Amino acid sequence: MIGHAGNILYVNLTDRTVDKIPTEAYSEWVGGQGLASALIFDLIDDWSTGPYDPENVYTIMSSPLGGLPVPQGPGGRTNHNFIGAQPYPTEWYTRSGMGGRLGGMLKMAGYDGIAIQGSANDPVWINIIDNEVTIENADDLWGLDTYETQAQIWSRLHESSSNWERHNNSSRSSQRSAIATIGPGGENLSRNAAIIHESGSGAGQGGGGAVWGSKNLKAISVLGTGAVEIANPGELIESRKWMIENYGYDVESPETLGDRQIPREARQLDRHPASHAIGVAGIQSGLGCMGCHASCRSRTETGKGRGSQCVDVGAGVIDKEGTEELNRDSDNVQKYGINAWTASDLGYLYSLYQLGFFGEDGEMNPDLPWNEYGDASFAEEVYEKIANREGIGDDLAEGMVRAAKEWGRLEQDLATGELAYENWGYSSHYDNRAFTSTWGYPSILTSRDVNQHLFVYDLWWMPYNWEIEGESPPVSASESAELIQNKTLPHEVMPDYSTSAIYGQNGIETTDWILQYSRFWTNSVQFCSQALPDLINGHAENYDGATPEIEPRFFNAVTDEDLTFEDGMEIGDRILHLDRAIWTLQGRHRDQEVFPDYIYEVENRQGPFPVQTDDGWEYEYIERSLDRSQVEEWKTEFYEYKGWDVDTGRPTRESLEEHDLGYVADKLEEKDVLPR
Repeated sequence: MIGHAGNILYVNLTDRTVDKIPTEAYSEWVGGQGLASALIFDLIDDWSTGPYDPENVYTIMSSPLGGLPVPQGPGGRTNHNFIGAQPYPTEWYTRSGMGGRLGGMLKMAGYDGIAIQGSANDPVWINIIDNEVTIENADDLWGLDTYETQAQIWSRLHESSSNWERHNNSSRSSQRSAIATIGPGGENLSRNAAIIHESGSGAGQGGGGAVWGSKNLKAISVLGTGAVEIANPGELIESRKWMIENYGYDVESPETLGDRQIPREARQLDRHPASHAIGVAGIQSGLGCMGCHASCRSRTETGKGRGSQCVDVGAGVIDKEGTEELNRDSDNVQKYGINAWTASDLGYLYSLYQLGFFGEDGEMNPDLPWNEYGDASFAEEVYEKIANREGIGDDLAEGMVRAAKEWGRLEQDLATGELAYENWGYSSHYDNRAFTSTWGYPSILTSRDVNQHLFVYDLWWMPYNWEIEGESPPVSASESAELIQNKTLPHEVMPDYSTSAIYGQNGIETTDWILQYSRFWTNSVQFCSQALPDLINGHAENYDGATPEIEPRFFNAVTDEDLTFEDGMEIGDRILHLDRAIWTLQGRHRDQEVFPDYIYEVENRQGPFPVQTDDGWEYEYIERSLDRSQVEEWKTEFYEYKGWDVDTGRPTRESLEEHDLGYVADKLEEKDVLPR
């Protein structure tokens, strides 16, 4: 396929060997998650392998669109796949994602991705400069934070940060290596350790930092000076111009937006630069991933908080928007190499202090400055303890769910919702009682908090933001329904958040669309889920977004394929079946695909959401808990819809063969886990 560099780098850290796997052997899987799942399925035979076993494979995959000026993420993004340390109670095969420029550098160095297996005896870092790949000693890097590590590696590899330099193959470049690294959190096998790239980009969810730590892998640096093949450069540039002219933020005339501007939480496609660096102090300009026009992150006056966005921005502090203290917290979580979602755990810790469980007269008395809760100093104390496994940090490094179990609080706090962890040991993101079809079901059917924003901005943030301003949303619920049904091919489904709909066919097709779209267009082609799909657009005529035209238009311009949007969805479904087969090899059963008790027992009120009533589509608030028996009935109907075994939730031979995965069915049969 045009767009592929041609090789996947395979590094075995146990015997310190480097090989190449031809990408052509996996080209049908395109890139990213699809390619990774297919490769890892071949490389791992024993699926009792745990996250810290040398046999675990960690992949970093780019996209056929990587290294090119393709907006919305694929130019620099990488998808990360591995057996995860974070998932609870089972350490599932999982994924994470990273923005920045690592993926582009890999492509320009001649690689579509990296697969790492084995474990080094001593700390190492992998240095890639085009065709030269070396495994370097990292003894003196071990113990450094992620910013210090990158600075040290840059100082060794580059004489200057701005001049042209000649490298190993006599090529010249003004670029510095793209570096991904772990901090103390990963070194000490914290299950919530992240892999950090520059400042603000990172693969956080899944515990990949701990996997690197178990392999004694401190960092990977990549410098590519080559070119990336492209089928039709002119069409790529025309597509980019078409997108910006018809759907993008008008930098020259922002005042023309008027009441058509969808506030703050619209998609990156039509938002102003640095729009997702919410609360960062001293923003100077936008900062984007390689090839992307959106520049949704930020550069700052002081350099503090640079590159952080969304949950990375001051997640450990309270009421510090626009202050250097918020920027400080943003940097701290990156430096220690801790998943920024860990900051959401601080509220649970403080609630246990307020309940009297922690404290001088409590059952535990961790050494934490409770009077500083909400300040960066409190958060930093927690990050440091987690990263170094000091005191209570030793429990917290196992993840909050495992810590709560150690403290004897897990069952009661999951029943009340005091511990708001919804899926596989991940903290609540968008509440599963409200976002059932668009977040909850896709999470329990996979391996983690699904973290796909495909409908969230258009169908909740948009009406919510207008309502809190005391105004009616610019796009009515009925208009949203008409727009979205024309874009969610092949299902043609508009998510209905009503209680009756989430247990019916609407919930099934909404969930299936999310699983297919995210597996191909988001995680394999690697369009950013903060940007695409573009369903409702504040700059387009009649708010009619660019999906489903934009995705295949860019893909085909690069690859010269004739791929339709629906073709991509079918590949996404194939990837889903392969992933379900891998989880089956790990022991997955439908009985494990459940929500915690509070989702069933404690009501939640949230909105406004679009619901279909007898009078048509309306925005309404929803107050509910989920019904356990109806969720189980829905699961049965979903498994039937997919052709899976209803007793176990596992893919059948027939469903696998329908997706040209007969060899996968053979493996399941060999391991005696194929439904009979």
